[in-house]
Amino acid sequence: MTDITTPTLRADGNIGREPVYKAGDDRRRSFAAIRLLKSERRRNPETRRWEDTGVTLAVTLKAFGPTADLIGRLAADGRLAKGTPVVATGHPDAPETWTDRQGTVHADPVVIIDTIGIDLIRQARAEAARARTAAPAPAGPAQARPDADTARRWEADDETVDGWTTDPEF
Repeated sequence: MTDITTPTLRADGNIGREPVYKAGDDRRRSFAAIRLLKSERRRNPETRRWEDTGVTLAVTLKAFGPTADLIGRLAADGRLAKGTPVVATGHPDAPETWTDRQGTVHADPVVIIDTIGIDLIRQARAEAARARTAAPAPAGPAQARPDADTARRWEADDETVDGWTTDPEF
């Protein structure tokens, strides 16, 4: 006998708005929804900087029962909030449709969450970048920098953490 399984999807991005949580009661299960956004970025070979392409993918992550309760607790603690980078796996559900001001109908994908976690690597990189731009320049002799023709740039607005690029080029 052949088993038919639903595909497992992986979604990663930043939470686009505060998560929604509705506690369950005797008649219905708990529910949570997270709006996940992922903007496409490319490195401009002329400026050697990362630039947004203007394309942003929006995915709605939904959870029910104990998973929704956990998301509700993490959101209440401030650990899952707007801007938090997350990674989730799950299975597809019917897309959500909406109409914009011009009357155009859009459909956004929906993923029913099996697993979800905070992307610690992207979170650490973002915190390091914020600290780098917020920190005043050190007093005293200038730090040694690599030669100008090396592959990695060390400017504060380049996305590097301790000399490693955030998106390695292979």
